[in-house]
Amino acid sequence: MSTPTIEHRLVRRRRSPAALLGALLPLLLLVTDAHAQRFEILGGQDPNIVVISTKKKDVYDTVLEEKLAYDVSIGGRCAEKWRLKSARIRRADGTAMTLPIDTDNRSISPDHGETPRRYPVISYYSRPDLALYNKFFSKNNPVSTPVQACNAELNRQVKDGASRAKLLREGFEFIAFGAYDADLEVSCQDDHLVGKDPDRRYTATAEVHARIRCAPTGYVPPQRTPSPDLPAPEPPQRTPPPPPPLTSVSVAADPAETKGRACPVYVNFRGRITANAESSYANFGTKYRFIGDHDYKTDWIHVSVGRGETRTVNGRRFIQAPANDPGGTFKSPGGKPRIPLFNGWMMLEVMLPNGTRKSERENFTVDCNAQPPSGLKQNAAAGN
Repeated sequence: MSTPTIEHRLVRRRRSPAALLGALLPLLLLVTDAHAQRFEILGGQDPNIVVISTKKKDVYDTVLEEKLAYDVSIGGRCAEKWRLKSARIRRADGTAMTLPIDTDNRSISPDHGETPRRYPVISYYSRPDLALYNKFFSKNNPVSTPVQACNAELNRQVKDGASRAKLLREGFEFIAFGAYDADLEVSCQDDHLVGKDPDRRYTATAEVHARIRCAPTGYVPPQRTPSPDLPAPEPPQRTPPPPPPLTSVSVAADPAETKGRACPVYVNFRGRITANAESSYANFGTKYRFIGDHDYKTDWIHVSVGRGETRTVNGRRFIQAPANDPGGTFKSPGGKPRIPLFNGWMMLEVMLPNGTRKSERENFTVDCNAQPPSGLKQNAAAGN
C-alpha cells in the first residue's frame, strides 16, 4: 500500500475508485523508472515536552503546550534529466512546511543527494503517540497523554526502588520513542515533458522521538512521628529492577597513533555496543554519538541492537595540524618535531530509556611531521 501524501493525511475523505487510481498512478511510475532516486528523511534532535504539577505536588497534571523545536535530515535527488519542483514535510502538529530548494538542481542535499541536509522544524504542540511506551513500560495500564506518562513513569521507578520524594523534588525525564511521524513529499519535473508526462512525486517517512521532561514539583514529604506503642514497620518488599538493556559500550581508535601523514587527516574510530542477553528488549532501538576533547560532539544517530548481540558503529574525526614550532627540527634520531603532536581522546555515548551510558576514554595521537626518505634516515644514523 502506498504511503499517504501530506494532503491525504491532513484532509481525510472518501474517494471513488477512479480517483484513487489517478492518485496512485504517479507512485506506480516510481517503480518502473530505472533512473529514479529515493528520497529519505531521518530524525535528528528530539523535541522537548514539559509536564508540571499545578495542584497536588505529588502528582503531575499539566502539559506546557509550548512550541516543539526539533530537526530532520533530508537527502536524495530526482531522476536523470529531471529537476526539483517542490518539497515539504508534515510537522508534528499536522501542518505542512515548505522547504527552500534550488529548482535548477535535481539534488536536494550535498554530494548529489548522498549527504543528508539538516532542516530545523518548529511546530505547535500536538499530543505524542505513546504506543511504544505502553508496549515496553505500561502494557497493563496504557497511557495516552504526557501527564499520564509522567505519573506512570513515576510509579514505575518507585516500584523499582527509586525514592518518590527525590524524583518529585529533582524531576526526571524519559524518551517517548516514535512519538511523531515526519512525512516528506518531493515533486520532480522535466520541462521537456510538460503536457506529456505528469510531475513525479516521492514520499518518505521518519520517526521523531520526544523527550518528556517531568519537571520538579517542590514536593515535601509529610513529617510523621512513629507511635512508641507500635512495632517498627518491616522494610517493604521490592521487586528487583529489570536487567539493563546494554552490558558494555566501548570505542577504539584505528590506528591509535597516526604518523608521517600530511595533516589535516581523518582518524577512524570503531565503537561496539553489546546488548544484554537477559534484556526485556528483543531489539533495543536507541541512539549513539561520539564525544571527545575540545568539546567535540557528533549528532545522535539511530541504531538497533538485538538481544545478546554486539553492534559495531563507526565514526571518524577531522584533525588539523597544530601550529608549527619555530625551534623544532627534523633531526633524527632524537630530534625535536617541528609540528607538535596532537593528543586527543574519544568516547562513545549511547542513549538509555532513562539517561545515557558512556564508554571508557580512548586516547589517540596524531603526528603530522612528514617522515624523511629512508636514505636520509640512514645518513642521519651514520652521522651519529
